[in-house]
Amino acid sequence: VDLLIAHVEEVLGDLDSVDAWALVIDGCGPLDRTLDDAELESALEILADYADLKSPWYLGHSRAVSDLAARTAGAAGLPPEDVILIRRAGLVHRLGAAGVSTGIWNKPPPYSSSEAERLRTVPYLTERTLSRQPELARLGAVAGMCHERMDGSGYPRGLSGAAVPVPARILAAADY
Repeated sequence: VDLLIAHVEEVLGDLDSVDAWALVIDGCGPLDRTLDDAELESALEILADYADLKSPWYLGHSRAVSDLAARTAGAAGLPPEDVILIRRAGLVHRLGAAGVSTGIWNKPPPYSSSEAERLRTVPYLTERTLSRQPELARLGAVAGMCHERMDGSGYPRGLSGAAVPVPARILAAADY
């Protein structure tokens, strides 16, 4: 501790200016590459399971929502690319749960107003987490609307009607 305190600026001085994505990904061949469809599906399933581990109440939830939403999209006659988008967005729709304290997730309702507000950030955090990479950003845009409602009563944006695209409507219904 004394050594860190003596060199705090040298060790931590530029911490806020470090781009973690570039530091970890750029220039690291095995990480800095495009995944094929099977690899992407596998990675998204891992993220789904990771997000669901945040609370024992949600184990298997993301995969189940993803499957239900994809089957619904297919039955509704959506184009195959939309079915894939919906399935993948369903897998990651709870990724933002990692940004909420486990103490809140493990607490039975009712939640305090501040706890409820923190829970309402999950879709926003999901979208922000996925925003850096273009393909993941497409998924995040849909996943980030999983709690929007046609009447405008949803969150985080309070979108309504046509502002909620069909893929997000299907995902929201599957997650309800």
